[in-house]
Amino acid sequence: MAQEASESFVLIPGRTSRQGTALNEGKETDSYVEETQTLRMSATDIDRLQLADGQHVRITSTHGSVDLPCRAGRKDELPDGVLFVAYGPASSLLMGGDTHGSGMPDSKGLDVTVEPLEQVDGPAAKEKKAKAGGGKDGEAAETKVVENATCTFCGCVCDDMVLTVEDNHITKAKNACVLGKAWFLNHHVEQQPVATIDGRVASLDDAVERAAEILCDARYPIVYGLSDSTCEAQRVAVAVADRVGACVDTTTSVCHGPSGMAFQGVGETTCSLGEVKNRADLIIFWGSNPADSHPRHMAKYSIMPKGRFVPNGRKDRTVVLVDVRKTKSAAAADIFVRIKPRKDFEVLWALRALVKGASIDVVRFEEDTGVPVDVLEDLAERMKSCRFGVLFFGMGLTMTRGKHLNAEAALALARDLNNHTRFYAKPMRGHGNVTGADNVVAWSTGYSFGVSLGRGYPRFNPGEFTTVDTLCRGEADAAMIIASDPMANFPDPAREHLKRIPSIVLDPKRSLTAQHATVHFTTATYGINTPGTVYRMDDVPIPLRPAFESPYPSDEKVLRLLDEAVAKRMAALSEAG
Repeated sequence: MAQEASESFVLIPGRTSRQGTALNEGKETDSYVEETQTLRMSATDIDRLQLADGQHVRITSTHGSVDLPCRAGRKDELPDGVLFVAYGPASSLLMGGDTHGSGMPDSKGLDVTVEPLEQVDGPAAKEKKAKAGGGKDGEAAETKVVENATCTFCGCVCDDMVLTVEDNHITKAKNACVLGKAWFLNHHVEQQPVATIDGRVASLDDAVERAAEILCDARYPIVYGLSDSTCEAQRVAVAVADRVGACVDTTTSVCHGPSGMAFQGVGETTCSLGEVKNRADLIIFWGSNPADSHPRHMAKYSIMPKGRFVPNGRKDRTVVLVDVRKTKSAAAADIFVRIKPRKDFEVLWALRALVKGASIDVVRFEEDTGVPVDVLEDLAERMKSCRFGVLFFGMGLTMTRGKHLNAEAALALARDLNNHTRFYAKPMRGHGNVTGADNVVAWSTGYSFGVSLGRGYPRFNPGEFTTVDTLCRGEADAAMIIASDPMANFPDPAREHLKRIPSIVLDPKRSLTAQHATVHFTTATYGINTPGTVYRMDDVPIPLRPAFESPYPSDEKVLRLLDEAVAKRMAALSEAG
């Protein structure tokens, strides 16, 4: 009999490789639903709560609750008292809308309670759709090979893909990782209208006119997303936002926006991934799990490759992983340092002290962070004595308490280490062109995200002009969402307000956000169907070589039509006024 009383835990939502592959199959598939709606906890906690495998529990935070089946995590993955769930609609129900002036709501390190429920059967599996075959009956499939294609699924932006295309379907993706294969092989042209207005089929021209009307009539419009589109499309989106006086924001605000704030406060010691490959002998992943989120990063850039000054590859490198749970990446590390949730800042600041030769309170530090001081002293010495070190930090720093202060501590640590050696700190970027979005918005406005153009000049203020905040406060009265799905990952107050206002959505797939759109455009998939430029996570621009054309317009084409329609409408209003 399961215990009835609820117990307190710390929840750490994060990414998994299965979540990433299922994402490309669709958010309504069994794989995606199962991966994002299964809670993992330590075997000890499961035994103590007397839970059966797959039994449902109620997870409650101060902002909401959700019922999920629970299973034991991998051996040593989770310490007692720490829970994990893959990012998705379920984890978003537990988030609050307060971003503490950063634009980023607390997404990791959430205080929750767990209450065992009566054991129930899971939902019936949905019937999977049969995959379409090759060419038409009696016809041979047309085959072509695309060399040096670019994968735009994650920030690694690997540009050495070899794609085999048969009748507008990618059948092989040589050199792709598990996420890249899912990105390419599961891609298919959606059989849906090129545009809809209020859920009804519409022509492209009519939809553009309705979208222009929405933006021109709005007093406080927002433009959000951009990270899964080309730089060329992003540039036009900023132009549209400028015309209508909108707040323009990218998905950076809810991933590495705090890192952007830290760059402004501390500065950045940076390098390219090519330099990492050829020079780095010490690699540290902090709050990042590249084995799940960036599978080729370790093989192509950071751990395995042989470089000019590390000719033996892996044998010439020391790899350290710092995290609150023992992720898959720990298997590739020489040293794993487990810290308590929400203690990143304290550990980073203690490292700064040790690097500078200062002393720390051993008993208090170990009790507070869970890290033995001798382990930290060893790490500090390794960082000072390496020839070329890199600290790759992930959203384990930016999404938890402290946010930009955590990132500032990491950047300041790298700066301090340059008094002893060459050391660099770089964020692990997620979306394929989120770095491009930062660059485009920055060179257009002077700031990389969360920019208000409402007064005719750019103003930057995370917490005021960032999308989660404008929605949670009920200020935005219209939205244009480009290649993003905030309905799947925003806090509930933001989602509810987004439902209430007119919205324009550009997306190749029928996403959760698109289902509530006033105007929806079905667009071509960048990188697979459209050419253009994207930026790798180290700010290196990469050209795209599409595999085949799409019957749907690109984001850039739709946005250019919309820009023209907005300009004409505003000119007419100006003449009439």
